Amino acid sequence: RSCPPPRCDVKEDLIDLEDNDCAPLNMRMLELKRWAQGKDQLLHMIRNFDFNDATRSSVPTMTTWLYSLKLEELAEPLELMGCYELADLADIDDRELASLGLNRLQLKHWNMGLLQVMAASKEAMADGQNDLASFSGWLESWRLGRLKKTLDDMGAYTQQDLLDLEESEYHLLGLKPLEMKRFMMAMPALREEFDSGFKTTE
Repeated sequence: RSCPPPRCDVKEDLIDLEDNDCAPLNMRMLELKRWAQGKDQLLHMIRNFDFNDATRSSVPTMTTWLYSLKLEELAEPLELMGCYELADLADIDDRELASLGLNRLQLKHWNMGLLQVMAASKEAMADGQNDLASFSGWLESWRLGRLKKTLDDMGAYTQQDLLDLEESEYHLLGLKPLEMKRFMMAMPALREEFDSGFKTTE
């Protein structure tokens, strides 16, 4: 008795199906051919997305994006770097990329996917929809949303509260390498924002 195929809630779930998952569907020869063609088209479509559209079909997860590039084995090393979503890829420098140990073909796939990510990210930033005023929104805009609970526990509830942190205390946040890089870029911008806010005109 065969098991039913895994539940698929959205079309992006289809790319996670293995051949043995599809066996219970009892597809005929031409159906199998169309299935393979449709799955291939889906892999290509997944790379075209809009960062300002929160629907899952628009912005793929890191796992889905890597799968579409045949680089799914990078999911764990990227997470260890602090790379959780597609926008985080922009923070990876040449040294960190080299540490992933990609061969020539994998590097070609990576660069192809990264160009599309950068183009989508640039378009999203241009229309200003990523600018969120709340503390959570500010953290998300720097892709540091994971820190919200830690900051709450430390007593930091607003952007301004972060200015009370000494640089020697940053390690208490448990930042991963790419998160630390983003945090170190965010703090000077935050100081500048509040410094200019307190200046009075003569």
